[in-house]
Amino acid sequence: MTAFEGEPATLDPARTALVLVDPMDRIAALPPAPRSGRQVAHVARKLADAFRAVGG
Repeated sequence: MTAFEGEPATLDPARTALVLVDPMDRIAALPPAPRSGRQVAHVARKLADAFRAVGG
C-alpha cells in the first residue's frame, strides 16, 4: 500500500525539501477561499519550524 492509498508517507529529512511559494501581493489580496492569506502564512510557518526541528 502506498501513501496515496491511505498510509502516511515516511520522509527522510536529510533527503527531503520543503518548498513554500511566496504569493505576490496581488494574489494574496484576492478574496480568500477556503483559507485567508494569514491562515496560509501561519501554517507555512508551522511547517517550516517542524521541518527545521527534524533536521530539514
